[in-house]
Amino acid sequence: MGQNIYRSLQKNPKVRNIYMVDPNCVPEEPLPLLFKKFQDLPHSAHINAAFIATNSVTHFDILNFVLNSGIKNVFCEKPMCLTQEEYDGIIPKLPPDSRFVVDYILRVSQALHTFQKEFANLCARGYHLTACNVDYGKDKTKDPRRFKDIGVYEELYHVWDLCFNGPLFGPIEHISVLKNIYIPDPEIKGRCIQRRFKYRIQRANEKPFLLNLNSSFQKDHLERKFTCFFKKDKQKQTLTLSFDKDKEDLCIRTTASGRTYTKNFPAPIKLDTMINDSVLYFMAGKKAPYFHGPIDSQRFHSLMTTLKQIAPLNRESIQYRIQQSTPSTTKN
Repeated sequence: MGQNIYRSLQKNPKVRNIYMVDPNCVPEEPLPLLFKKFQDLPHSAHINAAFIATNSVTHFDILNFVLNSGIKNVFCEKPMCLTQEEYDGIIPKLPPDSRFVVDYILRVSQALHTFQKEFANLCARGYHLTACNVDYGKDKTKDPRRFKDIGVYEELYHVWDLCFNGPLFGPIEHISVLKNIYIPDPEIKGRCIQRRFKYRIQRANEKPFLLNLNSSFQKDHLERKFTCFFKKDKQKQTLTLSFDKDKEDLCIRTTASGRTYTKNFPAPIKLDTMINDSVLYFMAGKKAPYFHGPIDSQRFHSLMTTLKQIAPLNRESIQYRIQQSTPSTTKN
């Protein structure tokens, strides 16, 4: 992800110097602005913002260092922190004039914005949501450099954010956890290869609906799909939101008669949009409405901890995996 952010920043005309700090990077050719440690940056460098794309277990220490260095503009990969104690240690250190973005990139998608409009339109016409099925298959690779956050179901954070933080269903009054099923990975201790969840969700002034979540590393594609079922008397409609299918984000509405209306959006533009909006926010204070900030992350983590959706953190296993990881050999 750091390489992707680096490329997005390179394309932004407002960005001049990009100092890369990566202790493991071994580029194919020398990069003049690549450093092994943050402390090695030239004293004359004026750092406007820090983009943190490291393993989640390192976020707390890096955020402490960055904030203590006087950098007020921060972009951080999700999850921002791993424990309530870490949030309690970081949030008070944020300067009042700090500008902070946590990377929940699916919020950027134009397909999501279209879904929100279609959702509101169906509700205005008297339909109510009865159920939502979520299929989330992502990153089935067993590359040991990728999975270091033992105990944190990192690939589910996007789903939980969209479902429980407002973007997908709007304000929620109550969440009941009905079922949790975890299937452990026989090859990597502390990691699950499949998870099934069922929730009962109560939206404001609406009937409750069921949220069924199926996540698996064993799927053959990177598609992330939300299928919502609506009912009005005997009429039914379906609204589907799909991310990253064949490099497209889709919003699909299927009517009671079986007619399908599909709106397609290019998926790869999400990152460039988010990075460009973040740079604009850091430089001019123009905050995009979809941004997820540190207080949002703290509140979100508290909710998921209360619902017992975040397993205890085995930090010793994480540190061991970091020591055993193989350095990157990619140019960027």
